[in-house]
Amino acid sequence: MQTMRQRAQVGQSGIRFFMRFFLQFFQGAAMAMAIGMFAVAGAAENTAEKVNLNLADAETLEYIPGIGPVKAADIIALRQQNGGFKSFEDLLEVRGIGAKTLEDIKKYGSLNDGVSKISPAMRDNPPSEKMTATDSNQNQASG
Repeated sequence: MQTMRQRAQVGQSGIRFFMRFFLQFFQGAAMAMAIGMFAVAGAAENTAEKVNLNLADAETLEYIPGIGPVKAADIIALRQQNGGFKSFEDLLEVRGIGAKTLEDIKKYGSLNDGVSKISPAMRDNPPSEKMTATDSNQNQASG
């Protein structure tokens, strides 16, 4: 027959086993979730589509951080006037496009390939580096 002390020891070892299992399980689950989040973020970044600056419509140009409806219309007008862009630096002629916006355009735009019409995937996952109104105002002052 077990004494009270022996029963308490058995109960404590069961609790210890449960606590160890519980901690290991949740540490593993947390690590798996973190790895999964990094994998999804990396896949989204690697599959980002570039915008073809020589073919894109206004809505698609607005996908690029720092480009709103007015700049998109100005880009299209300059493109039509000059017969397309031969270099990214041609875009510096657009009022409000300075060095910072040009860097974003180079990152998300292309002169020869890329999309001319925004896809649902692009619409649902805009670049995370959207500029604030303050940044946009600074670019307009420098451009």
